[in-house]
Amino acid sequence: MSDRRQFLSTLGKALGAGGLLLPVAGQKAAFAMPSDLAKVADIPLVAAKLPPTPEALLMREIRAELRAEYLRQCEGRSLDQYQQAWKATYIRYKAATHLVADKVDPTWADCVALAERIWHALPKESVGGRDTGALSTNGLYLGGCNSAHQAIVA
Repeated sequence: MSDRRQFLSTLGKALGAGGLLLPVAGQKAAFAMPSDLAKVADIPLVAAKLPPTPEALLMREIRAELRAEYLRQCEGRSLDQYQQAWKATYIRYKAATHLVADKVDPTWADCVALAERIWHALPKESVGGRDTGALSTNGLYLGGCNSAHQAIVA
């Protein structure tokens, strides 16, 4: 586990070593950020959407299937049938997650896919039974970050 000080120290070492390489999907080379941060202002930038990877789209599709299974749980099936169907879908979701998490050279789009995966695993606040979208601050959910990490690595 790292904290902000460790992160900034590592970033400082990377920049002090001559720059920082940032991988860009679809490019043969990474974007090199110069160590002289004053030069960064001169780098031309173009605002563009970050296209999701095929694995991210697969994860979104399977997540929608999980939601559909959850909503159909009382439709003429036994609890055991529902649980088996949900578990089979979840196993596919976990396999799709590992397609991204196990990449040797991940890109920024892969990081976004994993961030989506983690976000959906974290407990959210709810009002009147509906999620607000905000992360829960309930003391019962302090292990939420750990469970999100376990959702990916386990």
